[in-house]
This record gives sequence, C-alpha cells and structure tokens, in this order.
Amino acid sequence: QTISAPHTEKEERTTTTTMNYYAVRHATQHKLVEALVEEGIIKSRRCAEAMRKVDRADFIDAGASTYADHALELAHGQTISAPHMHAYALDLLSDHLRPGCQVLDVGCGSGYLCAAFAEMVKGENEAGEQGHVTGIDNVPELVDRSRVNLQKSYSALLQDGTIELHVADGWKGYPARAPFDAIHVGAAAKSLPEELCAQLKNGGIMMIPVGKSSGAQSLLLVNKNADGTLHQRGVLPVRYVPLVPGVKPRES
Repeated sequence: QTISAPHTEKEERTTTTTMNYYAVRHATQHKLVEALVEEGIIKSRRCAEAMRKVDRADFIDAGASTYADHALELAHGQTISAPHMHAYALDLLSDHLRPGCQVLDVGCGSGYLCAAFAEMVKGENEAGEQGHVTGIDNVPELVDRSRVNLQKSYSALLQDGTIELHVADGWKGYPARAPFDAIHVGAAAKSLPEELCAQLKNGGIMMIPVGKSSGAQSLLLVNKNADGTLHQRGVLPVRYVPLVPGVKPRES
C-alpha cells in the first residue's frame, strides 16, 4: 500500500492505495478508528482512544461522507483533513501529548485536532500543571467555526479552560501561553519561524511543513534539546498551502 503525505486543514491531497482503502465509507467513528488501527496507521493506544472520543460528525457539515477516510470541504475554501492524516499528527506528537502538557495548534481549522489534543493532555502532571491546548487561526470565521463545533460535544473542554481559541498570526504563535511541549503547524513555512521555535519548551517538539508553496516541501519534526538547540528531521515529502503572515479581516 502507498500512502500520501499528510495534508492540513487548509488543503485536500490525493491518497492512493492498491486496495482503494481511503474510498471506504465507515458506519461510525469507532469503525473508522478500528480500520485505521488495522491498517497500522494508528499505532498509539492513546491516539486511538482520543480519536474514538472525538466524533468527526461534530466537525463537518451534515450530509457529508462523515466517516470516509478522505478530506472534506469546509466553508471559506478550506478542508478538514482526512482521518488518517489526523492520526499521523497525533501519533508523531504522542510522547508530548500527555496529561499536563501544553499544546499550540497553528491553523485550528475545524477544531478537530484541538479536541483530540485536549483528550490526550487534559488533567494534571506530577508538577500539578493542567494540560492545555491553544488553537489559533488567521481567519476569524474559522476560529468561530471551531468554537461552534467544539460546543456540540466538547463544551466542557472550553468551559474549564482546557481549550482556548484565538485569531492570531501563525508565524508569531501565541506567546502569552508559551512555552509549549508540542506545536502543530497546519501550513507550510518557507523557513522555520523563529518565534515558534522560541515558544517551544526545551525538550519539546514541533511538527511543521517547510518549503516553498510552489516547490518541494518536507514535513519536519523539530526537537528542542535541553540546551535550547534545535534538531530537525524530515518525515515525509508534502505539499501544503503557505503559512500566511498576518490576520485576515473578518468578512462583512
């Protein structure tokens, strides 16, 4: 089987498989997760548990192919990533998605990953720190949509402060909540954003696509060592929309 590189909330990508696996429509969220486990895409038990708890139906329009493993369109020309792409993100960051961890989701889109991240980090660590997820997007309407989606079944995570959402410039992150144990970036930067690197905790990890919007891109895992130095490795070749600086004005 051949699996395409992960895509973001911003852009649908083509996935091919000899068995046309990703065209399969599953009946429920649990059936979808079971299939992802069987295919070896979900490797972490905690990742599987989080995806079972966060129902894709709460984050897409009614009547869509809810549990098919492919991207679906959102409003404002955006997409919600295919479930196997969400699984990749959760698995790659899973060691830094534990109770008490602090997470930044840059390009929160539909809000799905914010909810899944929150399921993995909620609660306290040994130091008594509460897990927290900060979701940001530079499109105000997408932040609104994320909040509405999360209110459906995950309102407690908003009310108790486990998740907070903000309109913000993805290149600048969200320094008020830094440092972060894990940073997930859902759009391609031409180079590693210095401010995001600065907001990463020593010992933390960032998942980010890097490269030109019209050329080759690589999905990078960036680890910040105890001494503050960075170590990066390419995971997959990808093609993402660019990480656009600034904040878009709200549509009238």
